[in-house]
Amino acid sequence: MHARTKYIDVARFSAFSLYFLATSPSGFFPYRRRKRVGYSRFLQFMEKEHLQLYEKLTSRYTVACKRVHLQSVPSLLQPNTEIHETRTYQKKAFATMGRRQKVRSNAGNRKLKRGQRDLKRRGKDIDQVHADLKKGHVNLPVDEDLPGKGQFYCISCARYFINDSALQIHMQTKAHKRRLVVAQETPWTHEDAEEAAK
Repeated sequence: MHARTKYIDVARFSAFSLYFLATSPSGFFPYRRRKRVGYSRFLQFMEKEHLQLYEKLTSRYTVACKRVHLQSVPSLLQPNTEIHETRTYQKKAFATMGRRQKVRSNAGNRKLKRGQRDLKRRGKDIDQVHADLKKGHVNLPVDEDLPGKGQFYCISCARYFINDSALQIHMQTKAHKRRLVVAQETPWTHEDAEEAAK
């Protein structure tokens, strides 16, 4: 960075580098890539009246100004300058990136395929439910493996519930009412398909 630069970003430099910029007699900023000026050389340009200020300007804090003119940098480093603690100066120049995005997988690599998911808990078809609705309510056998021992059953949805209150709440839902309307309709049969083909 050359002294001809009109503006500098103070927040990017530590107090060590900023003080060297203001007190360097050569007029250039001795901050090269992968190389910093030694601390012993820095002490040669350091004056006694700035020792107290240098204690405030540690390498972890920056001056409250963000973008200042290059000629006003020495005025910032006077002993009577008020130093406000801003954000902590991190050793890393930039923050880490966000979380890694989900990698898109091909259709053949997906663990949960649509066919497997649909067949996992497959219920009854509409024509089977329509036949059960015609039979009406029947005495259900006791089954320890089913929820509620198989005594609380919704015919239109072909689902077992754990108790009667859960069954009554289910009957008030829109999903049950829509399923009931569809199940009460006459299902499409093979004879209807042959008649439509003529």
